[in-house]
Order: sequence, then C-alpha cells, then structure tokens
Amino acid sequence: MPLLIAVAGGVLSGIVTTALTIRVLGRRAILDVPNQRSSHARPTVRGGGIGLATGTLVALAIAHTDLVGATVIAIFVAGLGFGAIGLADDLTGALSVSIRCSGYPA
Repeated sequence: MPLLIAVAGGVLSGIVTTALTIRVLGRRAILDVPNQRSSHARPTVRGGGIGLATGTLVALAIAHTDLVGATVIAIFVAGLGFGAIGLADDLTGALSVSIRCSGYPA
C-alpha cells in the first residue's frame, strides 16, 4: 500500500506540475522552434521535464522509508542535479552536449 501511495502522489504531482509549467513557460514564450532535425512541426513549450522530475522526487520522498538513508539522499541529490541541468538547458537552450551529458564542461 505505501508503494501505491508513493506512485499515486508522484503521478498526481507530475501532472499538476506539468500543467503549471506549460502554462507559465508558454506565457513567457520559452519555446522549442522546430528545425530540420526536430520531431515536431510547430513550436513546443520547453520544460516538460520539470513535471517528470517533480513527480519522481515526490514519489521518492513518500517512499523513502523503504530505502536506506544514504541511498535515498544520493538519488534525491542526483535527481535535483540532473533536473537543474535540464531546466538550465530548457531556459537558455545554450548548454553544450558535454555539460548536458556529464554535468561538467569539457
């Protein structure tokens, strides 16, 4: 039952966060404009990973009692770090591949 609550909390928070993110970033015109390499045909709001990251971290926070302390902290910190890199890239669109893949400049 605790795992089901964690999953439900993660899904619900992810849906709500995604809806809010699309609304806020859409108003600020944080858009991915298609080019020859794009898989979409019209401008799309960037930042969709915020909802996924939020849902995952909420589910982890709810289910943390089933994990060992150091493990949950490591997963949480890694999730925040990768989420921050993704958000920075979505907002600027200018992070190099080496930073996005490793977190460090080459």
